[in-house]
Amino acid sequence: MKLKNSLKKINVGNLGSFNVEIPVIKLGYGNPKITILTGLHGDEYSGLLILKELLNKIEVKKGTLQLIVCANPLARVTKTRETFTDFMDLNRAFPGDEKGSMTQKIAHKLLQILGDSNLVIDLHTMFLRTKPTPIFVSCRTSVDEKSIEALKAFGHENVWKVEAISETQYGQSLGAFLARQMIPHFALETDNINYITDEDLNSVVEGLKSVLAKNEMINSEIKNVEIKTFVRNRFYVSNSGIFIPHVKVNDEVNENDLIGYIISQEDFEMEEVRSSKSGFVSDINPKSFVLDGEHVYSIGVWNK
Repeated sequence: MKLKNSLKKINVGNLGSFNVEIPVIKLGYGNPKITILTGLHGDEYSGLLILKELLNKIEVKKGTLQLIVCANPLARVTKTRETFTDFMDLNRAFPGDEKGSMTQKIAHKLLQILGDSNLVIDLHTMFLRTKPTPIFVSCRTSVDEKSIEALKAFGHENVWKVEAISETQYGQSLGAFLARQMIPHFALETDNINYITDEDLNSVVEGLKSVLAKNEMINSEIKNVEIKTFVRNRFYVSNSGIFIPHVKVNDEVNENDLIGYIISQEDFEMEEVRSSKSGFVSDINPKSFVLDGEHVYSIGVWNK
């Protein structure tokens, strides 16, 4: 699919002689309008693979499909989570400020681009090993029901639920702001580009096709899966060394079950890492060097 005539670059500002622009691809016209974005964090790339595969498999017959392929161009330049000019995390900077720092300007401009969308899907990459995990950011508004309908069509049963009101670290995330603006949305975490499998990549693309088909934008099978939501609990290590996982993503664990080992960098002693909760492994570090206080695994606990 040739996209040259569908690509526009939306200007945000400039750094000296360097123009800061957000690349946006638009396919089709009119409503409904669905926006899929990736690159809120500059070191996350799996979304690009997903969008490429999606474009290879669809033809928009109704409405507008809008793709934001690099939501934070400055963080992409340095391949970092934060913007190098102000060290801000774009996904904690909404609603932004057109007269603020560069990250705040980007956040403000993104909301202008997203504002007339009927649905927003935000693609992310996790650096711990994981399976494709949809994220439902709830502000307990009436738009939650529309977001849930989109998640059912996406077709992945296990959904990480974030309560943006009580989980204050997400209060200025894109998802929380969209919820407050009554725009249906969901996010998605996938394995990083070094680990994502063809099977997982295809499952995400088929899920996106189903969402588009539900909105009558393309011809494709429509899924309708009852979802189960969970709370993701992050856990950290208290030593530095080589972490060796003992369990895999989606393994069920009980409190105090063995998660893995750390081989100390000082005396090569092996220290056990045991689960602090019962649930299932939602994400886990691969074999790697870790530091004291580093997040190495998460346990999902089902909501009742």
